[in-house]
Amino acid sequence: MLSANILAERFAAPVDKELPGRVQEAIDRILQKQLGEGSFSLWSDSGDVAPWLSAYALDFLSRAQEKGYVVPEYFYRKGMQWLIDQVKNADNPQVQDLAPLAYAHWVLARTGQGRHEDARYLFDTWFAKIPSPLAQAQLAGALALLGDRSRAIKGLKAAMERANGDPASSWRNYGSRLRNLAGIIHIIAESGIKEVDPAPAWQELTRLFAQEKYLSTQEQAWLVMASLTLEPSSPLELDIAEQAPAQAKKEEKEQPEKKKPSLLTRIKAALSFGSSEPLEAEAPASPQDEEKEQPKPKTPKSTFFALQRDGNSLLSNRVTITNKGDKAVWLVTTVQGSPVKAPEPMENGFTIFREWYNTAGEPMPVDAIQQGELMVVTLQGEVKTGSDFQALLVDLLPAGFEIERPITERDTAFSWLKDQLTDNLYVDARDDRFVAAFDTKFLPKVNGNKKMSRFQSAYLVRAVTPGIYTLPPVEVEAMYRPEYRARSGVGTVIVSGAE
Repeated sequence: MLSANILAERFAAPVDKELPGRVQEAIDRILQKQLGEGSFSLWSDSGDVAPWLSAYALDFLSRAQEKGYVVPEYFYRKGMQWLIDQVKNADNPQVQDLAPLAYAHWVLARTGQGRHEDARYLFDTWFAKIPSPLAQAQLAGALALLGDRSRAIKGLKAAMERANGDPASSWRNYGSRLRNLAGIIHIIAESGIKEVDPAPAWQELTRLFAQEKYLSTQEQAWLVMASLTLEPSSPLELDIAEQAPAQAKKEEKEQPEKKKPSLLTRIKAALSFGSSEPLEAEAPASPQDEEKEQPKPKTPKSTFFALQRDGNSLLSNRVTITNKGDKAVWLVTTVQGSPVKAPEPMENGFTIFREWYNTAGEPMPVDAIQQGELMVVTLQGEVKTGSDFQALLVDLLPAGFEIERPITERDTAFSWLKDQLTDNLYVDARDDRFVAAFDTKFLPKVNGNKKMSRFQSAYLVRAVTPGIYTLPPVEVEAMYRPEYRARSGVGTVIVSGAE
């Protein structure tokens, strides 16, 4: 988020003018999850300490402060002191502590508070046992910033070799191969170690990226950090040509009094360039000129290039981009819009369905609900991956309804749900949705099957406004393995006026 507008300018994309406000809001939300001793929890200021996420939060806060955002000094210093205490007291760490410790060393070294003797001890004694190649790179990067280049080079080379060849990843440190490679590329650049070439990591990263349909928030964040290390090389050598529809030419003939820009001018107006100067505008051409064969557009001399089109233009005009250079060019297509039909149900690693009951536990039809009526909505499903991870359950509320409150296992008002509800890590009843997070590691198994477990959440909802409403799908996904997800179908709910 901090660097989004930097990338936007570099890749000739629109700059988000509201981004600074959202960054400041993010800072405030993160600080709401800070615990008394300075560490952070994943969901609230009353949760368990999340050591790796504490380093991640302080990494973000330190970078935000460097960019001029307001980070309250008291809370920032308290967090940094917590990191210092962690590395000072890590004489005999457990394996699960190694990745958070490595990240802590990286954050402290970046902010000028690194402890070389502690980082050196961790490297010499525990480096091979650090469970994540990104964490290995963070420790090596910290040593680079502290002036220990020999250990840094050795560590970064080992981390990159492992990330390129090791298919394993651990969601416990929110990792994946793609995330690890992106993070290592970023650390190599930021630590200033020129002896380690990131090219092999880039090659594998781009291969993995092309295969992914979904990206976790961690993958997105570290991909941005990796992208910041890209430097302009030789300019692109592209020919861009657009074939206007025959109907457009016919209209131009029928309206000779109205001078329109030439085809070349229209193409130029749709292009934006990264580091190059914009192409000069061309004077409007006469209708007779439009009938003549237009010259090819000038080849853009730029490292980055963007062509923007609305949907109607893409349907009617054909754009051809030809690489005239001797180097490969990456082409990425981004589509924005609203779907013309509801998303189809899908399942991959999860199942999910929703049921409606009255407060006594009797099933209710969703096409015969009375205004003011209270109902219990249950969200049930199974996990079929056999893996342990954190999952997020989201149920969008149809219009005309308001959530009264979540229902938990300790809620005595609904005894018919006793022993059925998941002990969620986090629950939130918002104005427009119900959200719950849970850890699949602690779910009950289905009929003793170690690869299948079940979950169920519930909330109390009231019908407040008569009408016929679309019932959105309920969705569940693995937070850091987003390929595992499920979505129910779309329905209709009818609320009748009070009699």
